[in-house]
Amino acid sequence: STDDAEIIQHAALLHDIGKICIPDEILLKPSRLSFAEFEIMKQHSFLGYKILKPVKFLREEAQFVLHHHEWFNGQGYPCRLKGKDIPLGSRIISVADSYDTMRNAGARYKDTCRATEAVIELVNCAGTQFDPQVVRAFIEVLRARGELNEPIPDEDRLDRLIQEGEDKP
Repeated sequence: STDDAEIIQHAALLHDIGKICIPDEILLKPSRLSFAEFEIMKQHSFLGYKILKPVKFLREEAQFVLHHHEWFNGQGYPCRLKGKDIPLGSRIISVADSYDTMRNAGARYKDTCRATEAVIELVNCAGTQFDPQVVRAFIEVLRARGELNEPIPDEDRLDRLIQEGEDKP
């Protein structure tokens, strides 16, 4: 619905708000984070939730912020939610945020990549990190906007993952 889309949009804009609580020496570190530093960085989704939860009109957004680093296979954080247990808004934000990072990287991230390369990475991680249905919808939006015109290798794998998910009880 339009209301749901608006809530997801707000949450997407606020998804990293918890990073204001992360020390600059970690947040701005140009090289790879140590294990301990990464454990601190991982707290940003919970910290963002804590910031947003008391704001009455942002309570739904707070849930999406909390879970935007959950992985479809249950290996994410902070709650190790799996599959459809992850709120849809969080699954959408995860895909959009990853795509944005790959396209507009910087700091400690590798160089930026073209839209096709970023989408290939999303497809490769569908079923593990990302919800295959969200990745499929994201690809269709990029195509409709004219931002993706090339064929994607293994795109049929994405459709198989979606079909397998629909066939499960």
